Order: sequence, then structure tokens, then C-alpha cells
Amino acid sequence: ALYLAAEEGCKEIIQLGDFGFVWHQANLIDYISTLCERYGVTLRFIDGNHDEHNWLDAMMVSHPQHLPLQLTDRVIYQPRGSTYTDEDGTRFLFCGGAPSIDKAHRTPNKSWWEQETITEDQYQFALSARGPFDALVTHDAPEVQPGYGPNGTPEFQILGKRSMEMVAGLVEHHKPALHVHGHWHCFYERVTTHGDYEQTRHVGLASNLQTLGKASLLWSR
Repeated sequence: ALYLAAEEGCKEIIQLGDFGFVWHQANLIDYISTLCERYGVTLRFIDGNHDEHNWLDAMMVSHPQHLPLQLTDRVIYQPRGSTYTDEDGTRFLFCGGAPSIDKAHRTPNKSWWEQETITEDQYQFALSARGPFDALVTHDAPEVQPGYGPNGTPEFQILGKRSMEMVAGLVEHHKPALHVHGHWHCFYERVTTHGDYEQTRHVGLASNLQTLGKASLLWSR
């Protein structure tokens, strides 16, 4: 993805959560930063349900929730409800987080963290962000994805329903031109219409285990 971004002349990559490079037992931030420096790219990421939230929380101590957290010169964490405006004036709103369908097979505070889901306070904080925004970046989707039905435990279904309601609420409130998310490992595109004129293009990206064409999106305003 870094090579592709450089080939296309992109200056920034936004990663949609489950970053995997900030787990304390395999912290590869410096390695990723070195690669970003090599390709002249800055990488921003949000948190997914499979990121080490205790580590991220420790990094966020005394840091304002609405501001990006600079981990290195080239790697930046975007907390839930944080915003960013690029040099072209494109405005982004970020909100990571989602529940894990495989929670029962994970170990608390080693491979699963209770902070994985969006809290009501974080949702309200993201709702209150001063727009307008060109793009909304989330980990979860606003609704069940094409080809999927109810899955997981009753607890997961309750948490998943509320998580998607929150993402849908952010889309409806802020009405971004683009909403992009990960989490479901499923590529799709659709359009939501707000009133008579405004539209949001939704893009769900596949995982890194699938083709780069389905796991990445080249976009500009």
C-alpha cells in the first residue's frame, strides 16, 4: 500500500483500524515510520476492535481527544471523534471502534480489550464535531453488510446493532461526501441520499488478505 501510494503521488494513507503494529509485544511503529519516510508518505490510523487499546489509552493520557496523536514524524493516531484538515482543505472526521464477534476465543487484555466498542460519550463527542466534513472514517459499518445475516452471540448482536446505529447516526448528522470503513472484511459500495440533493458514498474495504484493489481506495475531494 505504501508503494502504491507513492506511485500514485499520494502524500497520506489512512488505515481503517486493526492496525496491528502497536501491540506491545510487536510494536513496529518505528519500522512502519521508516518505510513511510522512504516512500514520502504519512500514515494516519484509527483503532479497530483488534488493536491494543490499553497501549493506545496510555499514549492518550493528557492528550486532547479531538486532536491527532503524533506517534512519530510519519505515523499518526486519530482518536474517536478527532478531526483533520489536509493541505488541500479536505476535512476528515474519525471514529474507530467496533465489537468483536470472536470475543469468546480471545484473552482479556492480551488479545481482547473492553474499550473496543464506541461509548455513548465518544459517539456524542463525534456528533458534536464542528463540520462540515468531506469524509467520515470509521472502523464499523452503518448497517449489516451485503451477504451477511445475524451472527455471533446475543451479546455481540446487541453490541453490533448499537455500534452500527452510531456510525449511521454520524453519517446522517454530518452528511459527508464519502464514508469509508473496514471491520467486515467485505468490499462494497453504495450511496445514501440525504433529502433532495446531498449524497454520501459508502465504501467498505476488504482486509489485507484480499486483493489490494478491494482493500484500498484511492480518493481525493
